[in-house]
Amino acid sequence: MASSAAAVQQRLGSRAGDGRLIVAWQNPETRVIAPVGLLGCTDGRYTFVYLKGALELEGFRPLLGLPDFHEHYTAERLFPIFAQRVMGSGRPDYGRYLDLLRLRADASPLRILSRSGGRREGDSLFLVQEPAVRDDGLSRAIFFVHGVRHIPEASARIAGLTEGAELQLQPVPDNPVNPLALLVTAGDSSPLGYVPDLLVDYMHKLLEIDEPKLVVLQRNDEDSPPNLRLLVECTGLLPAGYIPFSGSQWGAIAGCQAELNRGRVD
Repeated sequence: MASSAAAVQQRLGSRAGDGRLIVAWQNPETRVIAPVGLLGCTDGRYTFVYLKGALELEGFRPLLGLPDFHEHYTAERLFPIFAQRVMGSGRPDYGRYLDLLRLRADASPLRILSRSGGRREGDSLFLVQEPAVRDDGLSRAIFFVHGVRHIPEASARIAGLTEGAELQLQPVPDNPVNPLALLVTAGDSSPLGYVPDLLVDYMHKLLEIDEPKLVVLQRNDEDSPPNLRLLVECTGLLPAGYIPFSGSQWGAIAGCQAELNRGRVD
């Protein structure tokens, strides 16, 4: 696409990427990833609801401190189970952590979670940022490439990338966990990692219109955690009427979907 990343960001507006967060759970046995809840902030209050699909997930149990599947939770402070996934600002390495995430010192807890994913070692829970979408279909998503540590030589290849370098997407239909998986590759088609599973459907929708523009937003050093090595930005056009993370499987059990949608980018 002809538009530069900076131009697309300007057209999307300063709120791009400030929408709700999808709370996802990975089955520790099958490795299948599924959405279980929605986390947002409305009028200065944090909100959380479970999605209907959470009731049908074998092995999934309510989150600590959020025991009722049917409750619409609100709080003035971020719920502890999510707050503990945000590094404390008093830690000596806090500044470096924000640098790895490409965030400013005044970044909100939700912005930090949206960028970092909030995953903890040995944990099956993480968060995914909803892409920004305008009425004309112009869309933008920022995410860290997943699975870097599982691809031979990927770390060395990432070390050789430069900011702004264009990347490509490669379908992996024989992927044993997700046949819709998309591999992120360098300009010479060498593999780097994967698109996060919950963004795969969104990326395939972009591909229906045209090859989206995927560029390196930030490459972190090799001593960084593998899940924070390569930050990319994807911009493109979506088919008319398509809205990421919508449909029956995304319905809130508590029936407050409309209220949470107030926090979405428009």
